[in-house]
Order: sequence, then structure tokens, then C-alpha cells
Amino acid sequence: MTMLARLFIRSVRERGVWALERACGGPIFRTRSSVTSQMCGCKAQQVGVAMTRREYSASGGGETVSDDHEEEYYVDVSNIESRWAGLGFDAQQDIISYLNVKQEFGWEYLSKDEKRAIYYIAYGKWGPRDPAVMSSAEFVFKLMTNMLLFSVLGFSLLNYAIDQEKIAEFNGAEESTSE
Repeated sequence: MTMLARLFIRSVRERGVWALERACGGPIFRTRSSVTSQMCGCKAQQVGVAMTRREYSASGGGETVSDDHEEEYYVDVSNIESRWAGLGFDAQQDIISYLNVKQEFGWEYLSKDEKRAIYYIAYGKWGPRDPAVMSSAEFVFKLMTNMLLFSVLGFSLLNYAIDQEKIAEFNGAEESTSE
């Protein structure tokens, strides 16, 4: 069973059917032994509702859910700030998916480490916000661009000062001829 399916089943057991409706985005149809969503095809167990392997397989589910296979899936998100850069892409995506599912059921159900991990993933210094050291090519490009911009700015200020002097001379000559 996948990580998200285990987490989903555990969350539905804790919070009831309305959480399943909210997560699936559609109405839930209750039968004698299972809870099924028409929108996304989610199948899960509800508190007090048992789903046997045969019923789950007959309902179209590829995997079976049984009471003897009830391990909770937990992703270690403690100290994520220091571990994030060393994790592989797949591990990062697993953590992001895990936290996205956990967020669907409200902030009051998240641990402090999970809240910190969510904040770090959303606003931390990784990806485009990573202030990594520039390579030599980037440094040369920025240096040349800045030199060009400041050269143009200096040239413009120099010409502006010369133009102001010429305008002052022209106005002075015009006033002396008009008197």
C-alpha cells in the first residue's frame, strides 16, 4: 500500500467521513461496508466500518486493505533545514506530498516539526531562494553588466552637466542682447 493511501486511511479513521469528502472534493456514497467517493475514486475505512479484502478487491481497488496490515506511515521531518540539501529529488517530493496530504486535515493536527518543515519548504533558502556562491562565469557577467550600467550613468551625468552650462551661457547671452 502506498504512503499516501496509508496516511489517507488513518486520517479518515481519525476525522470521519466529512474529511474524506473534503479531501476528494466530492460527495461520499456510503454502503454497508465501504466509503467510496464518486469524484476521485478514493476508498477508505471509516471509524466503525470494516472493509474486507474481498469487498475492496471487488470494488475495483488494486490493493487490499486489512486490519492486520495497519502500520502508520511517518516521514521524518525533524531538522529538515539541515537535511533538505542532502536529500534526493524523490525523497524531497515524498516529503512534499506527505506534508500536502497532512495539511488537508488542518493545522491543529500537525506536529511542530511538520509545521516547521512546511514553512521551510514554502519559504526556506532552497531552490530559487538559495543564496549559493556565484560561479566565476556568473561573477564576470554581473561585473560586466554593472560596469556597463555605471558607465552609461556616468556618461549621462557628464553630458547633463555640460548641457546645463550651455543652457546657462545661452540664457546669459540672450539676456545681454535683449537689454
